[in-house]
Amino acid sequence: MLTGTALIVEDQVITALDLKHTLVNFGYSNVTIINKGKNALDFIDNEPLSVALLDIKLADDVSGIDVAKKLKQKCIPFIFISAFSNPENFRLANELKPAGIIKKPFLEKAVKTLLNKL
Repeated sequence: MLTGTALIVEDQVITALDLKHTLVNFGYSNVTIINKGKNALDFIDNEPLSVALLDIKLADDVSGIDVAKKLKQKCIPFIFISAFSNPENFRLANELKPAGIIKKPFLEKAVKTLLNKL
């Protein structure tokens, strides 16, 4: 059973809520959903985190890639969950060495497998 605080940075409400449900079922005691990259950057500065799940394309001009760079500086593991329609985004995501990359639509089993490796 996993514990701790998780951050979901996702601008699609249904996907974000599905991810939250998955994380709570896996034992995360506190899960926060943020839909804009700028708000996620502010949150990361002020809250201790165990893990973050990030979409790449967000509802503002700060991308999931930008959020991941800050998480990496703070040594917080992160997983990308994205449709990856843009090959350049996939390349940039891989360069950041995430704990994993999951394509949308995601399977709970894939999320659980990556979280158990953290």
